[in-house]
Amino acid sequence: MKRKGFSGIVDWCLLHQQDKLAGDAELSTADDKVVSWLLSSVSLFTCGQCLVLLGMLCEVFVRRAATDKEFLLEGVENGILRVIAALSQRVENSDNLDKQPLRIVVGAVYGLQRVEQCLMPSARSAMPPSPGLYYTLASVSQQCESAEAGVLLTLLLVLSENAFMDLITEKERVKTTEKTAQMLTELLEKDAEKKGDETLTRQIPLSEVISIMENIRSADVRQRLAIFKYLAFTVKRHYDSAEQPLIKSAVDTLSGIPEEERLPLTSQFVQQYSITSIPVALSLLPYVTDETAFLESGEFLSVKSIESMTAFDASFVLLIVGNRIGIEKLRLLVSTALGGYEPLLKRYTACLSASVAVDGEEGDALSYMEEAEDEEELVKLEEEGASEKKIPMDQTLYNVLHFLMVNAPEGFLDAKGKKTLIAAIVNQIDWLEMSEETAAQQNSSFDVQVTKMLVRVMKQKLLVEELDSATFYEKRIKPLLGQPRMDLTTSPEFIDLLRDCIQQMDSTELRRAILERALYFNGTDTVDSICKFLDSLSDLCVELRFYPRLVLKVLLVTKHIDARATTWVSDDESSAVTHKLLCNGLRYMLSVPEWQIDDQRDDIRTACSNWVEHYFQVLQLQRRQSTEGKEDDRQEVLSNDEMERLLALALQVGCKFTNFTFSEVNRRVHAGLEEPAGCRGWLFRRK
Repeated sequence: MKRKGFSGIVDWCLLHQQDKLAGDAELSTADDKVVSWLLSSVSLFTCGQCLVLLGMLCEVFVRRAATDKEFLLEGVENGILRVIAALSQRVENSDNLDKQPLRIVVGAVYGLQRVEQCLMPSARSAMPPSPGLYYTLASVSQQCESAEAGVLLTLLLVLSENAFMDLITEKERVKTTEKTAQMLTELLEKDAEKKGDETLTRQIPLSEVISIMENIRSADVRQRLAIFKYLAFTVKRHYDSAEQPLIKSAVDTLSGIPEEERLPLTSQFVQQYSITSIPVALSLLPYVTDETAFLESGEFLSVKSIESMTAFDASFVLLIVGNRIGIEKLRLLVSTALGGYEPLLKRYTACLSASVAVDGEEGDALSYMEEAEDEEELVKLEEEGASEKKIPMDQTLYNVLHFLMVNAPEGFLDAKGKKTLIAAIVNQIDWLEMSEETAAQQNSSFDVQVTKMLVRVMKQKLLVEELDSATFYEKRIKPLLGQPRMDLTTSPEFIDLLRDCIQQMDSTELRRAILERALYFNGTDTVDSICKFLDSLSDLCVELRFYPRLVLKVLLVTKHIDARATTWVSDDESSAVTHKLLCNGLRYMLSVPEWQIDDQRDDIRTACSNWVEHYFQVLQLQRRQSTEGKEDDRQEVLSNDEMERLLALALQVGCKFTNFTFSEVNRRVHAGLEEPAGCRGWLFRRK
């Protein structure tokens, strides 16, 4: 009787999993009787049978919750939930739980997790805790060596960090995840021609793909890519339009993997969907290999689509692919992006009409450009823009301005029209304020972008009214200096931005304040940071007489200075940058107050001597490796002028020259004596 009852319940569960029988009157009639019998018979089932029933009943419950728009926890649903709770409790109290196969333990845990997701927080109290089930899963997961792909995927799905945080150690959790990922990778290689595993009886929703990938972030990069590929192209063959908002979250799970490895995969995955939403399509541009082709395939660059875009979406397209699409579409995109800024749109329309006229079309617009030929007229146009009500900076204006100043292709506007439009936008923006929407987002990355753009504008003297230094510092620079020391602010680009800001200030006090904070962001704990200090900040320290003791302490124990050891200098530039760093380092050491103290001067001289000696050793090695052939045919790594500047500083410091240095100087002197007299520097002149 027990076996027949169990088989009947299994059949009943399977009938409920058939979409075509949803709402069937005859099946619904049997529901109450089945649930009632289950509640009275839980004690009859073995631990293994309870686990199987748990997985199947959870599936029934989740399906009813998903298909019933007015789902209420009453009647049959409440009965099913009570059965699930009773089965779960029986499993917890069983002595045979740890002897059960991985497959049915995983299925039960997966089912319980899905049921909890369907319940309101107030209803979850009806579900008893299942620590024993999770402990058992942690132990039987070692069976994954003989498991099927579907079981392994479900294991990866339920092995969430939160669920197991208090049950197994972090080391054990990572080990289990990596082992499971490795096993699935091997299965992928073996089953590549089968197009999937037979144990996968249903499609995996994109939300679960995301959860699986989130749970294996600690796994090897190759395993993560292989599992994503398996999920995206082997298992998930059905692409629901309702899932489109989740696509970006799915490809984001591969963040941290080098772009050249993940981009081909994410691009292929994204293009399997028939994207219909412009915002979704634009959010996916960073994940495709050819953004223009992707947009054109979805007809997002048609005239109708461009005209229907929001101003921000149009500006975003300009920012990403603005230099790779046709001129006419670019002009339409700019019109759409400026649609919410009437004065700027009028100015753009006038500039565009003038450019078209200059290209050969006749009309009254031609007179506009003739009047703008003089510089005085351009200044007048800029002042007209400055007299309009200022517009707070937002992402849309930034994108348009970046396109015009950096990416606008030749032919988009003529030179005069482009300059006029940029000046109009620059002087229409309130550079010291953000729009309410932008300010509410508190996006420090955007603050950095805007400040960088403002510095560029100030360098090019595009502002009619120059910004007051104190206001510029208070509104644009000080908020950046208040940011915590994180990846965003410690990048070489950010240090360069602060250097540019210092150069725009006329107050020594404010310049020192920015420099002090720049030194904090830059740090002194890595080779990168020391080289960046010498590249961008050391000369400002000398100019402003700002000499932190920690910087000198680190420089004194630095054995050599070599740009090849940094992450921000290319191989082609390393020789020139190393020469610059070394010269800046010697100048800085000559300027520090400690140079005036005899004992400390000896320490400085020793450190500088080590730098110079190592530099000449590297120089000779580079010369030997530069080319094949006779010595006279080899190209010098360092010019005579550069050599003179370096040796002059080294002599001023009093560096102790070694054989490497003497050999280099002697070779240069002999080579220099053979040059015409007018080409020689002080080192090579005959007495």
